[in-house]
Amino acid sequence: MEGLRLLNTEKAKWSVWDFSGVYENLSYPPRSGPAVHLDLSGISGTNCYCDDEAAAQIRERMVSSPECPVRFIDSGNYHYMTNLFLRGMTRRFILVVFDNHTDMQPPAFGGLLSCGGWLADAVMRFENLWEVWLIGPDEEAFSAVPGELKEKVRFLSREELAAYRAGGRFDAEAGRWFSRREIPAGDEAPDRIYVSIDKDILSEEYISTTWSMGDMSSDELLRMLELCLSKARENGLLIAGIDICGEAEPNDTAGCTKSSTVNHALLGFLRAAGYI
Repeated sequence: MEGLRLLNTEKAKWSVWDFSGVYENLSYPPRSGPAVHLDLSGISGTNCYCDDEAAAQIRERMVSSPECPVRFIDSGNYHYMTNLFLRGMTRRFILVVFDNHTDMQPPAFGGLLSCGGWLADAVMRFENLWEVWLIGPDEEAFSAVPGELKEKVRFLSREELAAYRAGGRFDAEAGRWFSRREIPAGDEAPDRIYVSIDKDILSEEYISTTWSMGDMSSDELLRMLELCLSKARENGLLIAGIDICGEAEPNDTAGCTKSSTVNHALLGFLRAAGYI
């Protein structure tokens, strides 16, 4: 994964990490074309929490699978996959997370990697993680994050985003937010960016998940992603990867239709912008 560019990628454009079987019921991402599909349903100990044996099996699949610039990683129950992908990073990087939740809760079961605590683990574990840009949770949830973790997090709350929207200045203020952070030069400066998207940041109009959802529209998410990636380019940051979770339950027909629509829009944007 290290140094992976989203531009001029000649082989597989996206990979699908299928734990629940939901991708059998989605039209997007397509199973054919420049894609790699991995069936992980046979690995136990993966739902919400990832035990050590499951993590070892998943990492084996990572090593043996083609690298792809975009990864679909099932529902929010498996958002900890981002943490496993980041273990391949050897350069200084910024992690941008779009999510309705902080995912910075302490683990309830013996330090196991979890969908609700993977980001806290990343902040504590990865020395090369320069900063997290966390976009979407509400202020009350972020206030519960331990202070030592907050020190490495730049936070844009659900309330701030709502104020942008209410004032009719969503694009302008979001653009200023991404521009405000100066990236330093020098040996310790980040030169990579990794983006993780949990679609539960969207409102119920656009997505259906088993987790609480935000109030962002799909157009707003795409605009935020565009601003983020264009600012990364301006700062000379290589995009190390993008992952996407927040799929519906496999038996939720309407939810799967919504998921497919958003996935289609995300892939369409990444193609049109030349990222894949």
